[in-house]
Amino acid sequence: MNVLHVVNGLDNLANGIAVAAKLLAGEQCARIADAKLLTTTDVKSVDEVWVHSCWIPQVWWACLRAIREHKRLVRMVHGNLDPLRLEYHGWKKRPVGPIERFFLRRADLIVATCE
Repeated sequence: MNVLHVVNGLDNLANGIAVAAKLLAGEQCARIADAKLLTTTDVKSVDEVWVHSCWIPQVWWACLRAIREHKRLVRMVHGNLDPLRLEYHGWKKRPVGPIERFFLRRADLIVATCE
């Protein structure tokens, strides 16, 4: 099975989510792409798309591309939905919550890293 991992800020060394995605992609012998540079051709050439993180428009765009191409969508939220994080800057998350829920409901699998 061909797998593509999509993460925002792939080249940022301080991005813990990108580090985790690189390690996971290495173990799965999968490809990895930056959400900002993702093309439709990248999505068409795989069977499954793993999208890492939440709350970011580039991440939603990657999810939308996977859904439109009828690829299996796996969301790995990396603890972004735990109650403490939701409280932190909650005023920012409330307006975009419906968009995030839209994509979470359409995911074939959600990999939760917290309760």
